[in-house]
Amino acid sequence: MITFHGPGQFVCYPILDLNRMKMQKSKVLVHRLEETVIKTLRNININSNRSPDTGVWVENDKICAMGMQIQKDVSSHGMALNCDIDLKWFEYIVPCGLVGKGVTTVTKLRGEKFQVDDVIDVFTKNFESEFRCSIESSSSVGAQKQESFS
Repeated sequence: MITFHGPGQFVCYPILDLNRMKMQKSKVLVHRLEETVIKTLRNININSNRSPDTGVWVENDKICAMGMQIQKDVSSHGMALNCDIDLKWFEYIVPCGLVGKGVTTVTKLRGEKFQVDDVIDVFTKNFESEFRCSIESSSSVGAQKQESFS
């Protein structure tokens, strides 16, 4: 299975203590992360949904890939929302091993340039709501933003 991360993707790898957040199953974590992305896309006027294949979809096109790993009740890995990534990269792979499925971006769906910075605040608010936590910015390094959860 292959995935690709590159410029124009909003990549979020939340590292969460599932015991502290009172989540017993990784399925619940993935569902909440999918729901966070679905609400975020709804806030920017894009209708999306779940499918039997993990991630967030707009019809037959994946707009947000997800992968989760849990070790000792702590999550790692996460999601990548395609904001304005060059879709040509995906022509060289079978994204997430899903034959016959497409990939799309917010820019393509909206018909206007949509940068990663345009989604961060909306995503953060939806994450706080879905995961019942607060996120405080601790620093900013280049285009990366580190957040702390409480």
